[in-house]
Amino acid sequence: MNLRYDLIECYVVRPGSTGHEFLLLRRAPGRYMAGAWHTVAGHIQSGETAVQIAVRELCEETALVPVELYCLDRIGSFFVPSEDTLWHAICG
Repeated sequence: MNLRYDLIECYVVRPGSTGHEFLLLRRAPGRYMAGAWHTVAGHIQSGETAVQIAVRELCEETALVPVELYCLDRIGSFFVPSEDTLWHAICG
């Protein structure tokens, strides 16, 4: 089994009229897990900090600029059977 830990998940939240609203993105057709809903996510590039990655991916995928950033005390994990790979992702 392979283990990868070069991924960031970024949760985008804003206040709404009946509570908080969370942004989810839908994966494009023809890509891995096409049609699935997920958070903003991306791969770590050499020399980047977790904060830099989260801001870069948020801007690349949504053109949004964060007002505030928070660090979640959680690591996301998922298994990709076709690659026999367990992924761990920093969540922020």
